[in-house]
Amino acid sequence: MTRFHHKAHAEKQSREMFVEATLEATGSVDNGFNLKDSEALYLGYFSSDMFEHQGHTSAMMADALGINPIPATRVEAACASSGAAVNMGIMAIASGLYDVVLVGGVEKMRTLGTGEVTDTLAMAADVSYEAAVGFTFPGLYAAIAAAHFHRYGSTWEQLADIAIKNHDNGKLNPKAQYQQSILEIANK
Repeated sequence: MTRFHHKAHAEKQSREMFVEATLEATGSVDNGFNLKDSEALYLGYFSSDMFEHQGHTSAMMADALGINPIPATRVEAACASSGAAVNMGIMAIASGLYDVVLVGGVEKMRTLGTGEVTDTLAMAADVSYEAAVGFTFPGLYAAIAAAHFHRYGSTWEQLADIAIKNHDNGKLNPKAQYQQSILEIANK
């Protein structure tokens, strides 16, 4: 895994980050893992076309790892892209199609300005319903939170507890994007 921080990767392409993370992961397997044993690659990457102006990224990742020719599939499912790629890898093994698959995910969103990133992420919304009425993802999540509060009686304090927990966990992870507690950020 590479560090989740834009300054750590300003000059790197997603391909370089994926190779770095893959080599670190394969090196950490107790009994070793040879990338050449990979029979397929499933890559979670929402929008390489927009963020890096690069399509066909899964095959390029396989090539950069030196594991071509194998089937290489980019999985695009918005924020769930990497999770969906893991699911596809599990199904490929469970079905007997493959014995060994490589699954990973990458996203480099700092190549565009804020407006362009917002527009790109908005492409994952339903154009007919959500985008047509001006919903952005922050607005959509706010509406979902409000509905949850109404339906289940949850509170802003409970929602804030999730952010506090996530930041506290981030402090323990040297590769986390945010490595400060909420209090540390608030006291700056």
